[in-house]
Amino acid sequence: MSNNVYKQLMFQTLRAGKQGNGTLLQVSLTRNGSLMFHMAQQNGINQNGLPTFDHQNASKFSFSNIESASIVNFIENAMQGELKKISFMHRNARTPKDIVFESSIYNNMIQFKISVFHKLQQDQRVFNLYLSIDEMEVIKENLKSSYNVYQKANAILALMNILPMREGANGNYQNYSD
Repeated sequence: MSNNVYKQLMFQTLRAGKQGNGTLLQVSLTRNGSLMFHMAQQNGINQNGLPTFDHQNASKFSFSNIESASIVNFIENAMQGELKKISFMHRNARTPKDIVFESSIYNNMIQFKISVFHKLQQDQRVFNLYLSIDEMEVIKENLKSSYNVYQKANAILALMNILPMREGANGNYQNYSD
């Protein structure tokens, strides 16, 4: 299957600034059914007035099933008014990083913030992005699907261009087509 198909299975949001200080977040499905997060800082504006982003120095990360479940619980609790912060240390990556999710109230509405702190040898690179409750709902539902074994298996099969499986009357799984 070509990479073009994978690029179409993506959620994207950005906050661009006229001063070139925005951030892009792309969340895409990997070949194994997990979600890959890609955050890039804005590095300017092109001739057409559209923002450009530094993808070469972007932050890329994914979450374990347990981390994904923790994020889902964090989002659900925040939507019920329990505002807090959770963080994950990713020390086994090429670039060690801390990923922080925060919830707060802004203009009487819940907002979320994702921050990624890269621990570089000379300095620290920081990515920040504020997200609405609707954007976090999309992330929450996709994270839920990523750690649900049945949905993850179907995602892998679909990405491999194989028909999904359905449980038969005898409890066995079989290919089906509608």
